[in-house]
Amino acid sequence: MDKLNRSKRAFKGTITKLETFVEESRNHTPTKLDIKLNRVQEMNRKIDELKDQYYETKDISDAELAEIEADLQEMEDRLEDLVVRIRDILNSLIAKSSVSSVHSCENEISRANSKQKLEIKLPEIPLPVFRAVPLQGDFGLWGSHLSFIRQRLANKLTLKKGKINASVSRLCEIALKVKQKVNAVIQSKNGGFSTALDLLIVPFITTTSIHRMDTSEIKIPSNIDLADKDFGIPGEIDLLVGCELFFELLRPNQLRSPCEKWLFQETVFGYIVVGSSDKFEEKSYCGLAINSEINSDSLNQQLRAFWEIETVDESSKEYSLEEEICETQYQNNHYRNEEGRYVVQLLFKKDPNCLDDLLKCSNNYTKLLHILSYIFRFIKNCRNPSVKRSGQLHYSEVNEAEL
Repeated sequence: MDKLNRSKRAFKGTITKLETFVEESRNHTPTKLDIKLNRVQEMNRKIDELKDQYYETKDISDAELAEIEADLQEMEDRLEDLVVRIRDILNSLIAKSSVSSVHSCENEISRANSKQKLEIKLPEIPLPVFRAVPLQGDFGLWGSHLSFIRQRLANKLTLKKGKINASVSRLCEIALKVKQKVNAVIQSKNGGFSTALDLLIVPFITTTSIHRMDTSEIKIPSNIDLADKDFGIPGEIDLLVGCELFFELLRPNQLRSPCEKWLFQETVFGYIVVGSSDKFEEKSYCGLAINSEINSDSLNQQLRAFWEIETVDESSKEYSLEEEICETQYQNNHYRNEEGRYVVQLLFKKDPNCLDDLLKCSNNYTKLLHILSYIFRFIKNCRNPSVKRSGQLHYSEVNEAEL
């Protein structure tokens, strides 16, 4: 794992050097640019190999893998930008060389005319040269023609991923950028059908339906084999087949239910059920909703469960000494009663008798302080009779005795 991370950092440094060369260098030549372009293509290949090595690593979490994929995708985008910039510079250099060649030819023609020769041989005029660059990936593709696979399933099957730069058109002229693709084999359960298929990798295909359909009223013929016997239960959609292959999956046999509401269509995978239903076993609610069948006790239980969902079990947490004291103090003075009310206990109400003891201690301390103050006054009067004090104690004398 550390070796792969070091390789990734080295690749980032190489890409930065290439970007610096393109931005800062002013004396570009076609030879240097061709070398740098080959270097960029080699970096693309190495990044693909590094990505495969990361996918083969077992001791890596999903969060780390997602972060690594984001870094590698950023590196690939930077390399694509470098390819475009280098090719633009090459095309501009080629155009300049073509213009200079045309100007030199015009100068030679003018010199020949000035000599008034009868036979004039025009030099060969080179035509502008255009580089034919093959594009990787398809652009402007229609979503209905393509097949898609969810990224989670592609990672689970450890399929080898290829690079593609495609823009897929969706509803309302919304485009989806696709960067990766895989090639997989789709096969029926009985092995009678098998085909290889190119699939574009997307994060999600569609949301999962929350409705559970009641299939008890559907009379399924006994002589057919369903492709999905649990078709009434909603599930995740991990693969979507495009129209390019879809019609090859269909077979001519069709059966209509007696109510003419359901159609059983035969496919290479088995029969599928086509139709619509307005009856569902479950109702979907937004937020917290109740109906007349819910009594007050049930409502209280639902409200209690609504707050208890966010309860986190921290029994395994290790507390420090200060945290243990705080936790013990909290547990001893905070609780819920039988009605669910939150009760906070005040400390001085725990044992009212402790106030009497506190008052007694305070009175004893005051008496001792006054006795000590009179002793200090007596000592000072003996040492200096000229400033002899008498009467009640001054606050400064009490403070001196307290110190």
